[in-house]
Amino acid sequence: MEGLDSIIVELLDRIGVGINTQRFFFPFFSDDNDRIVFDFSWQGEILDKEIFGLNTHKLTCSKGVWLVGATKNVGDVFLFFSAAEALAFFHIHQHKYDFFNRCAFVAFGVSLCREQIEFVKIVYKKARIHTVFGNDLIGRIYDCKVSLWLSRKDCTFFLNKNQVVAQVINPKTGCFKKAEIEQSKFSFFAFYRSHGGRMHLKTHKTNPKFNSFLDYLVTKRLYKNLFV
Repeated sequence: MEGLDSIIVELLDRIGVGINTQRFFFPFFSDDNDRIVFDFSWQGEILDKEIFGLNTHKLTCSKGVWLVGATKNVGDVFLFFSAAEALAFFHIHQHKYDFFNRCAFVAFGVSLCREQIEFVKIVYKKARIHTVFGNDLIGRIYDCKVSLWLSRKDCTFFLNKNQVVAQVINPKTGCFKKAEIEQSKFSFFAFYRSHGGRMHLKTHKTNPKFNSFLDYLVTKRLYKNLFV
């Protein structure tokens, strides 16, 4: 390929990811036999790889992160479980944000931990934080967890029948505050209505019919191809 202007990744083209998105992210993945591979690193060492194909999507399970975007004057940082989800989100929202100059994208895999969020806080001290996690319960819980971690707090979540129980421990007093929210109604905003306090990020969710922006994009493209 001769420069970024000639880039078309067949797999991404098939699922509807536009050329601007492909050019932006091309240096940060490899195209391997109709599969896209993303390297997740920590302190300069590659710890794991996310692999995305039409019939395969393997997320990482390590402390590594995948990081793309501006390094100076970053205004907005978008957090994901999946690097492939970052491409889908970029494609769908590319006219809403200054993705090319003022934004960064960070994916963590399925083992998101407090240390990774501390890393984001250090690297992007003044940026607004956005979470782009799934519509499922895990995604909604991690919206809450990340917001708490950003303020040096934490919370334990567990299920009790059809209730999500959120238990926040005060490290100074040892006391805890508990809230119970019906599972079908649990969300980032429902948690903060019950918990109180300041919300430290903005959440992004796709149409409730889909779990993620990637699911939406792939399903939309496949449905369209049925009638071509």
